[in-house]
Amino acid sequence: MLSYLLGPFLAFLPKRWRESLPIHEAIHWRPAVVLSGLLESTIAFYALVYWYSYSITHWAADAVFSAIQHGAEINPNAIGFAGLAVVCIHPLTWVIVYFGLEGMVRLCASFTETTLGLFPFFFIGQGVCEV
Repeated sequence: MLSYLLGPFLAFLPKRWRESLPIHEAIHWRPAVVLSGLLESTIAFYALVYWYSYSITHWAADAVFSAIQHGAEINPNAIGFAGLAVVCIHPLTWVIVYFGLEGMVRLCASFTETTLGLFPFFFIGQGVCEV
């Protein structure tokens, strides 16, 4: 039961940190990492959809309608493209995409019996980057 409740959250940690936990032996790490990768990717997908919707309804719509009010001849259908442009250049978009891709990589790695933690934690766990 711990593998499905607590395991997906502990699966974000690198292997060395997970092995130091007192409940390490009680958790089956493969299903925990699968659920963790699915959860991370799903949350990132919904966050990206919400972020796109927010940018269209707030920033892009305001910018296009303001330009139309000031005399610019812009097709109102350009709001979608303007929203896409705002989303693509914003740093939050790249953070969300990073976590979505990382979740997919962790999910795929679990099928090869590799249980990766979060990428920054993985490097810290390997000793590449000491904190």
